[in-house]
Amino acid sequence: TGRLERHIARVREVNTRRLDAMLAALEEHFPASATWTRPLGGMTLWAELPERVDTHDLLRQAAAHGVLFSPGAAFYPNGGGRNAMRLSFNREGEARIRKGVRLLGELIKARMRSGRSSRRPTRDTVPFL
Repeated sequence: TGRLERHIARVREVNTRRLDAMLAALEEHFPASATWTRPLGGMTLWAELPERVDTHDLLRQAAAHGVLFSPGAAFYPNGGGRNAMRLSFNREGEARIRKGVRLLGELIKARMRSGRSSRRPTRDTVPFL
């Protein structure tokens, strides 16, 4: 009947707008030293923060404000990724994505200004895919 094709087209359209909102918010609110992927598929992107920012600790602080993400260390079997994060854009609308990224950017920049870090040195880190 074509309903599935229309649904898939709608999901792609909605997720493209959400991804665009996230990418724009990252550009605006994350520190210049942060990097992130620009995915061509899927519903998440990978961001890397300055080495001294521990995203496991950042998650606790962000969660207290209602913002969740996956800390990068969860994707490394041998202790790497402590300054990385996986951000999902498929569950929230564009306004909430922009708000969440803005809050994360503020928290990250505050940590960088204060020098807070619990980053532990790692060797031979390999991502778990």
